[in-house]
Amino acid sequence: MNSYAPACSQFVCDNARLRDFIASRTEARAAAQYQERISQVRESIAGNTRGMVMKKEEMTSSGEMKTNRLSNTLVAILVAGAAGLLIFIIRRKRNQP
Repeated sequence: MNSYAPACSQFVCDNARLRDFIASRTEARAAAQYQERISQVRESIAGNTRGMVMKKEEMTSSGEMKTNRLSNTLVAILVAGAAGLLIFIIRRKRNQP
């Protein structure tokens, strides 16, 4: 356990029961070191004022994402066009002698 520092993913750092379970499966000294390292990682993340700002996503009143409306419309138009083209090709091939 001492070879690698604990990673602080949401699954581990925000899961107190998992952290306690991991600590309970090791020796007392190793468990104390593990808990201390997790505390250090959590404190460094909480104290980090420089971080990445994510793009704000806005929801419409119906609960849809605004960015998806255009892409969904475009996909529907492309599928309808492809279906129309396929029907045209099939009819043309049937009418050929």
